Amino acid sequence: MHINLIRLYWLRLAAAALALLLAILYLAEFEKVSLAGFALIALIGGYIGIRINNSTMPARCDLCGSVGTMGAEYGAGYANARLILNCSRCGRVVNGKPGSVKPQKE
Repeated sequence: MHINLIRLYWLRLAAAALALLLAILYLAEFEKVSLAGFALIALIGGYIGIRINNSTMPARCDLCGSVGTMGAEYGAGYANARLILNCSRCGRVVNGKPGSVKPQKE
């Protein structure tokens, strides 16, 4: 599965909505179902997080569509963290302004 910056944004929103639904199920006394769902979110999130942290996550460029890898850059204590998509044609592709989803070349 190749991921891009915009798809990762929507994946995070979907995971948050699913976590809210699982929390409601937990409160409605469906503990086994909700705990299994939380475990699945944790496994998938951990897998994607490790791959991004190691810069080995397969990615597709938002600008030209070619294949590359996605990684993360951050300072001390994970300050100023940002996602970097390394594209073979465009070079480094990042989110536009801080808080923006629109990708652009660095």
